[in-house]
Amino acid sequence: MAFSADGHWIVTGSGDRTAKLWDAATGGERHTLAGHWGPIFSVAFSPDCRWLVTASGDSTAKLWEINTGQELRTLKGESGQILAVAVSPEGQRILTGSEDGTVKVWEAGTGRTTLTLKGHTAPIVSATFSPDGSRIVTGSMDKTAKLFEAGTGRELLTLKGHIAPITSAAFSPDGSRIVTSSQDNTARVWASASQPQVAMWQDEERLTEKRLTALRNERAQDQERQQAARASDQGAIKQWLVLAPLPLAEGETGAHGLDRQQFRCEAQLRPRAGQKALIDGKSYVWDEVHLADYIIDFNQILGERKDFSVAYAVCYIVAEEEKNGLVMKMGCDDEAKVYLNAQQVQQRSYPTTFIADDFEVREIHLNRGLNVLVFKVVNEEYDWKGCVRLADKNGQPLKGIKVTLDPGVME
Repeated sequence: MAFSADGHWIVTGSGDRTAKLWDAATGGERHTLAGHWGPIFSVAFSPDCRWLVTASGDSTAKLWEINTGQELRTLKGESGQILAVAVSPEGQRILTGSEDGTVKVWEAGTGRTTLTLKGHTAPIVSATFSPDGSRIVTGSMDKTAKLFEAGTGRELLTLKGHIAPITSAAFSPDGSRIVTSSQDNTARVWASASQPQVAMWQDEERLTEKRLTALRNERAQDQERQQAARASDQGAIKQWLVLAPLPLAEGETGAHGLDRQQFRCEAQLRPRAGQKALIDGKSYVWDEVHLADYIIDFNQILGERKDFSVAYAVCYIVAEEEKNGLVMKMGCDDEAKVYLNAQQVQQRSYPTTFIADDFEVREIHLNRGLNVLVFKVVNEEYDWKGCVRLADKNGQPLKGIKVTLDPGVME
């Protein structure tokens, strides 16, 4: 459980898989936060008291808006139960400690992982930032605590002395000391650093920040170059007929929604722009979507976030001649499958964070003339993105094709 920084709220996490938000003055319940399917082990508020985060045995952490109780996003990527969670002093980073012995640092605004801290050999039961946000202390069942540099993930110190698992670790308000508690029935106070060490770390952090800034600038320039190259790449598909959002059935998982055909014979879809479809008594329309880049953001297209939904995207590829041995690259968030000319060529049946060109299929064949590509993407929660790119056998831009949204172009 935890207090909000302004003292107005209390949050409690329970083995019943829910967290509850309470009015600290009256004891009245404000919200029940339901969405985890495992016990909640740790909770923390953001410094501005606008959101809170819960960590669960279902291997996820979730962010919740305090005023409404609405789930904002889910942090996915841990391989074990998340036993500890903390928010940085400026509210832009989140720590999660896992039973696999690692700690991850996440961007609170995007849900992306920025660092993974390794070194412990047993589950992490405590993790927190220093008051200035520059360091991280972790407590583990391996009987040690460790001090890490928050900007780089570099291990600075290992605190040894307990003879049983550590149950908690925290900084003093000025960051100069660390206190640990243990199942050996003792608590220990440690000096987190000497003044010369602090000065050395500050110099290193300034140098690291300069290097990171240069690296970020280099990456930004590289992304601009890649985007410019893709603008003329016909294989990076930038126009689609999209039909969405089709809701998952109550209690249906993303994997089940991917397997269930919302359209009868979905592999053989051949829609036209503006064509209507009646699904479960509701009318939908195939809309034309033209993208500046080749990444489809379905939430952006719809103008709002839609969880637990399915989208279909269809396009037509016209090849000047028969092409063999091609490469198809796909990215998705969460589950997805691709059909080409009514044959399934790719499927991802588990939730995954979107990375462009993350999955690759070789030996793709295009017929001379019209080819039909059907892209089905399921969203469980938060981000809902996908992309498809065709390349030659060496991964280079494909020549001799064009993409159209008119299935009658060859008629």
